[in-house]
Amino acid sequence: MHRTRTLLSIAVAASVLIASGCGVADGPTAAPTLSAAPSLRPTAPSTDGGLAPGESITAPMSEEVITVVNDITAAVGTDPRFGNLEISDASDGLLLRWYGKPPEDLLSGIRADHPTVPVELRQVDLLPGDLRNAARQLLESEYDAGVGGALVRNDCTGITVMVDEDRATEDLDDLAARLTAKAGYRVDIELGAPVAVSG
Repeated sequence: MHRTRTLLSIAVAASVLIASGCGVADGPTAAPTLSAAPSLRPTAPSTDGGLAPGESITAPMSEEVITVVNDITAAVGTDPRFGNLEISDASDGLLLRWYGKPPEDLLSGIRADHPTVPVELRQVDLLPGDLRNAARQLLESEYDAGVGGALVRNDCTGITVMVDEDRATEDLDDLAARLTAKAGYRVDIELGAPVAVSG
């Protein structure tokens, strides 16, 4: 059973990188690759509702949970108000991050069709679509500064960029401040070249 959970977790983690708009530049001459789709983020319980540094992705996913994830992302995955979905061990269900008026028809349908999968709605203060666009623009324009990936923070409060320290052209604190001013949203820096994924 643990192996099944681990394999499912790896599959979802790969989907996260592809679906979250986490673009990855593949070498010094390659342009960043992007996906406009929002993110599915499997998480272990943490104080901010997201995956804490050092936590591994081990949330079990039943076929029904996977079906609900697919139903929600098919229905609202491209909606700029859609933040992300989290799979939580704490509730054995899903957390849907959303901006503005909730998609009540969708939630009612999910509750009726899948009563054993609770879906909790958590409002976010920033429009996730705007955050995704800002992350995409940073990735496209800041490759020469060492930015190799960009994604919306799990809690939809800002952007995280992955910076290859060997390619960084400025102090990382200065880079974070400059990118924050440029994007209009808080930008955090994570070191390390992202791993390219294909899909």
